[in-house]
Amino acid sequence: MASIIIWFEAQQRRRLALLALLVLLAAVVRLFRIEHPVLWQDEIFTWVYTRETYAHHFALDRTTDVHPPLFTVALKAWISIFGESRAAMRTLPALFGALSVPVIYLIGRNWFGLSVAILACIVFAFHPLNVHYTREIRFYGAVAFAMLWASYFFLELIRQREMPARRMLLCSVGFSLSLALSFHLQYVSLLFIALFGITSVLLLIQNRDWRLFHHLAICIAVAVLLCVPQSVHFLGYAMHEGAVRNAWIAPTNLSVFIEQTRTAIGFPGWSAVVILGLYAFGLLRLRKRSPQLFTVMITFVILGPLLFALVGFFKPIYLARSFLGALVLLPLLLAFAVTSLPRHARPVALLLLAIMHVWALRPDYPADRLPNPGEAIAAAAPQWSGGTVYYDEQLEKEMAAYRIPASGWHLLDRRDVPGDLDAIARHLARCRAAAMSCGPTALIFEARPPFNPALGKGWNGMVEPLSRISPVLSDRTAAYYRFVVFR
Repeated sequence: MASIIIWFEAQQRRRLALLALLVLLAAVVRLFRIEHPVLWQDEIFTWVYTRETYAHHFALDRTTDVHPPLFTVALKAWISIFGESRAAMRTLPALFGALSVPVIYLIGRNWFGLSVAILACIVFAFHPLNVHYTREIRFYGAVAFAMLWASYFFLELIRQREMPARRMLLCSVGFSLSLALSFHLQYVSLLFIALFGITSVLLLIQNRDWRLFHHLAICIAVAVLLCVPQSVHFLGYAMHEGAVRNAWIAPTNLSVFIEQTRTAIGFPGWSAVVILGLYAFGLLRLRKRSPQLFTVMITFVILGPLLFALVGFFKPIYLARSFLGALVLLPLLLAFAVTSLPRHARPVALLLLAIMHVWALRPDYPADRLPNPGEAIAAAAPQWSGGTVYYDEQLEKEMAAYRIPASGWHLLDRRDVPGDLDAIARHLARCRAAAMSCGPTALIFEARPPFNPALGKGWNGMVEPLSRISPVLSDRTAAYYRFVVFR
């Protein structure tokens, strides 16, 4: 008897060690060169919001952010310990990504067995969509983490109809809290709550288990109640201002649906046939093995994006990162599909998957450290001391993030390029006529605005007439912005 206990304990230790290695693998994939991609605008916004007080973040009438405060508050606390470097701030979402691995492992082990669980963890560690969004200072990785836990507890309630009362309570509370947590991280998680409700109804139709349905409905209702306080901000400022700020998102149409769905798949176009084929094969096999899990997978993987697309007709939200939480079980489906293939086909499938994952992840790991406009401005600002700077109004967040003093600095109006040209020309003319030096005059603008080529043409066209008034000391492009300094 003692030898059996020792063997079992040793086996448990080996599994825990293996799980720890899988978590470490996911962490390494996410943390490798994490400071290299340039901070993009939404990351800058999140960073600047952390400067507000905790009381401000939890105020339901706040007007600084259209998103719930939980991730920003967590990042604020994180920054207070680890600092504001790119690597430090991005480590928090990367941590959510790495710590999601044990949840994948638990679901895979409970529903498919150890081999599928391990392969699913490896697939998740390299999954392009999750890796990408857990390498930036946003809440998407945290939402996926919360949705994985919600899925785990939901699936446990389905898998074990009869369980000890204490475990039933634990799973019920865990499901409600995880679901509510997703809403406090991102408001569109309301649609995830709806998906769990739809799944519960489909399972009722499938199994006629009213007891399970009532229990799941109560758990979902508790989650909704936990969302009510924050709904004041959601239904007020977030709904109104969110529509304004998201005006750049195209309304959902067929082309937008195809583009964002391809993005959500996360793999290069040439591999779509292989990936989609494996997903379809996995679903067919899953239908025979576990009709309940098949229903859950179909609801989230297929109906989930369709629900977001439907809402997108009325309020543009159909972006791959918005419904990332609905796709958290895809690595499990992929692992199950591969292990269901004939033995001779599995090595080929694994090799193809390895190539596709590495290929898809390459853009996230640039060889050179790319600068952010704010970093480039902060580095050059001392050279312009005592001078005058004209800069793109969209750089205000970067200026605030890098704490760049803006004394003697002026905004360029994106709607009035001729007016800006006239104002800068008058300033240069006055400096040239003045007895004392005005110091250098710097002009900072986006060299090629992706959504407004005419604006870029107008700004670039200002340099030549201004150079006839005052010679150009330097003219360089950094972080997609052009820095022109006049004598």
